[in-house]
Amino acid sequence: MSTKDTRKEIVVRAKVLFIAFALIGIVLVGRTFQLQFIQGDKYREMGEKHGTKTMEIEASRGNILAEDGRLLATSVPIYDLHFDFVAMNETLYKDSLEYLAKGLASVFPEKSTSDFRSFIVSGKNKNKRFALLKRGVSYQQLQKIKVLPIINKGRNKSGLVVETRYRREMPFRMLAKRTIGYIIPGVKPVGIEGAFNQSLSGASGKRLMQRVAGGQLWIPIDVASDVEPMHGKDIVTTIRVDVQDVAESTLEKALIKHNAKHGCAIVMETKTGKIIAIANLGKDEKTGAYTEDLNYAIGESVEPGSTFKVASLCVGFENGDFDLQTKINMHGGAFSILGRSIKDSHTGENEGTVKKALAVSSNAAITELVYNTYKNKKTQFYKTIEQFRLTQPLGLEIAGEPKPSFPNPNASYFHPQSLVSNAFGYEMKITPLQLLAFYNCIANRGKYMKPYMVSEIQQFGKSIQKFEPVVLAEKVMKPSTVEMAFEMMRAVVDSNFGTATKELKNPYYSVAGKTGTAVIYDGNSTNAPRKYRASFAGFFPADTPLYSCIVVITEPSNGAYYASAVAAPVFREIADVLMAWEKSRPQPYKMVQYPSNRYNLLSGSTKAMNSTLEAFGFHAQFDESSNWSSDYWDSVGKVHQLKPIPQRNGLVPNVVGMGLTDAIFLLESRGYQVIPKGKGKVVAQSATPNARLPLRSTVQIDLK
Repeated sequence: MSTKDTRKEIVVRAKVLFIAFALIGIVLVGRTFQLQFIQGDKYREMGEKHGTKTMEIEASRGNILAEDGRLLATSVPIYDLHFDFVAMNETLYKDSLEYLAKGLASVFPEKSTSDFRSFIVSGKNKNKRFALLKRGVSYQQLQKIKVLPIINKGRNKSGLVVETRYRREMPFRMLAKRTIGYIIPGVKPVGIEGAFNQSLSGASGKRLMQRVAGGQLWIPIDVASDVEPMHGKDIVTTIRVDVQDVAESTLEKALIKHNAKHGCAIVMETKTGKIIAIANLGKDEKTGAYTEDLNYAIGESVEPGSTFKVASLCVGFENGDFDLQTKINMHGGAFSILGRSIKDSHTGENEGTVKKALAVSSNAAITELVYNTYKNKKTQFYKTIEQFRLTQPLGLEIAGEPKPSFPNPNASYFHPQSLVSNAFGYEMKITPLQLLAFYNCIANRGKYMKPYMVSEIQQFGKSIQKFEPVVLAEKVMKPSTVEMAFEMMRAVVDSNFGTATKELKNPYYSVAGKTGTAVIYDGNSTNAPRKYRASFAGFFPADTPLYSCIVVITEPSNGAYYASAVAAPVFREIADVLMAWEKSRPQPYKMVQYPSNRYNLLSGSTKAMNSTLEAFGFHAQFDESSNWSSDYWDSVGKVHQLKPIPQRNGLVPNVVGMGLTDAIFLLESRGYQVIPKGKGKVVAQSATPNARLPLRSTVQIDLK
């Protein structure tokens, strides 16, 4: 082919391609015009239908309950209301507009009838798909809304869209607030809310949502196809609301009185380790009010001061290095060691015993005793402290517990003065709860219980998981150590010279414990006013301990700072209330046993018994004036005798041997409330026959 022919073929091909691309372009432009302007409404409607996605439905968070079932934290549903005016029935709209506007104004009086009328008319005219009516509507308001005209015809005709969300509320407000805790997005979880978040959260549901055209709003498509959320489980705590209330109110009064920075109080059940109250209050510097701002009881590790002297002396008891009667030089209340001056709050005495040294809280005497005993065997001192579990965290359910801090006696940097400081509660750090666990161990005769705050997980009232008391160690100290600890701690309260005698000694119950007034060293100038931390730890009643308690008040500043004046009165008030409750608590029934009749004929109505015997061909002898009798077989006379059951007005009747019907009738006719247990005939009753009980008293009857 010639060059000329080749050029001609290329030009033809180029023209064909150009025409083809031009035609394709014209087609695309035409199709775009058709989609945009001719068929636009159709495809926009289709796109709207297919603009869907699945969204989560929030689950209701589980409740946190007190020991008796009262709510400490709960999720309250609140509702956001919207109107889909496209779905609103046209006929209903025209007929009931005015009634609906008036109804909405009556439920939400902050807006007038005309405001709601304008809102509805505007929304209907513009066919708004998701117009906001009201946010944060309560359950009670929602129920009123549902009966209004148009809305009462259901979602498909009214177009009302209800979105549910939950608000966390604490019915008792500040009560145990920091221990209950919170969950806030982006913030480290706190307290029981954080520790049991997985159980409390439940599982979210699923809902198919449709996007409103031209906007970012999504509305539900078909509520019937929703996957319902699984609501969270409930957490039952060991907190007793009434005790918690006393602990917080008493602590708050003391903090206000002494203008303190913050404080805490913990009450624990001795035998189980249940924490029945835990109060944490800190001062808001702006308002001066005290609130549950931080969990000082669990999270604040501090130098305890003299409350640690009990542990220091127990080390000597445990190792047999000294006992309560060991003579001790009290140095008149002032003593120098390793170039350091140790002073007591009260001076004057020179000689005493270990028991007295603790009772008067002598820094000088106890420091010299511990240092001289363990300066050449310091490792043994710290190993015994470790044996008492004072160097280990408690392993609590809730986060924030630091490990106790003690010097390492085997480290090259260990200084002999560390042993001096440790002897009376300095140069170490421990939390109030960790120290209380040690005191509780003494009260529990050496058995070390793990403190705990959650007893059960429930769902719909049914138990899912129970948490029983945990024994961390059966015996951390010898019985002899326990006995000496008991005696010297009793002397703090019962002796004439004890540091807490004036505040805690009383004729109603006994207390064993220890005061602690610690100087707070914060690195400031030595010329700055001293700051103190006052505390009292102990248990009661001392002979048979039921409760252990610690009170710590930081930086009292109204002239008083000794533990005996600041912390001990709080301990006393809490203990007074608890012991008053113990004395008023109903005692277990002491069931009185009485012999039944020989032939198993139930006691009861005399006439009914005689009729029964006659029906079986027996002749009975009985006193016709007696309404109630018991059966006796006279083997000599071969006859049944119906012996009267004495009944006196105002006195408890004897119902032993009777059937349930007769027993309840007789007791209730005398004004008593009856609790029956078992089946058969009455074999025992809680109230002694012929005793005088107040009306409406409860009488338990056992049937067998």
